[in-house]
Amino acid sequence: MYSRPTYKEIAEVAGLTEDEVGTYFVSCLQRPDGTWLIFFGREALKGLRGKLGKLSEDLTLAIPAKHSER
Repeated sequence: MYSRPTYKEIAEVAGLTEDEVGTYFVSCLQRPDGTWLIFFGREALKGLRGKLGKLSEDLTLAIPAKHSER
């Protein structure tokens, strides 16, 4: 089982702050291979101008799966 990434983990991978992730995060989806797709809102285009280098054109970010700490 793979656990969903936290805002802190998303922020580290995306090069954003946790607050920015909290503001623009829309949802996430886990792929069959365990990778998480993180979706950001369109408002991020304006609010995060100059900080979107690690996001795709459709404002998504892929984060490799991590095993849950159970």
